[in-house]
Amino acid sequence: MEQKYTALCIKSIEYGEKDKLITLLNPSCGKILARARGVRDIKAKLKLATQPLCLGEYVLQKLGSDKFLLTGCTVTEQYFNCWNDLSRYSAAQVILEAIDHLAFDKSECATDVLNALNALSSINYSDYSPFLALSWFLTKSLPDLGINTDELDLSSGFITIKQMFDALSPDSLDWIDITVTELHNYLHYMSLIFKSSIIGKLSTLEIAMNTLLSV
Repeated sequence: MEQKYTALCIKSIEYGEKDKLITLLNPSCGKILARARGVRDIKAKLKLATQPLCLGEYVLQKLGSDKFLLTGCTVTEQYFNCWNDLSRYSAAQVILEAIDHLAFDKSECATDVLNALNALSSINYSDYSPFLALSWFLTKSLPDLGINTDELDLSSGFITIKQMFDALSPDSLDWIDITVTELHNYLHYMSLIFKSSIIGKLSTLEIAMNTLLSV
């Protein structure tokens, strides 16, 4: 039986000679693991659907209780700019890694998905620094970590910036007056918070922080 899922591809790994295993994120179902047969072939029609950052209506055939086969996809967004700019790319990759840890199989995660899509859209289309949208997303994800930040020994500067991100939407982030050094320090604190949480270290965040200082 085939079913349609509006989903974001957050992970893709090679499987066998020509297949891929993709992790899809759906607001109602959480993470879905699906096999995409033959998509590593040059002429494969579903090649784009198996790329991380692809958002679309996926058609999946259920093969068992937890097994799915990709049979079709109507792509609605691929966040093209994120693949052509190092800063956008590194910020987007952090979001994919974080959401992969935050979401679970068969669990509703509508808020996390909405926050991720809003942040990715800002990273892809906005003129302001993509690391602002990344910081906004990580800030919005803090309640999912099982950590009460009020109990942590955080600097007053971090708390002030966190309050700004809490109060703003992605469309308003260009209002934030923040230096590159302050933004880097904020992400550094975030990396420590995530590392001490149930999620653990975000390896892509370290890369993004280095990218921030190099541009």
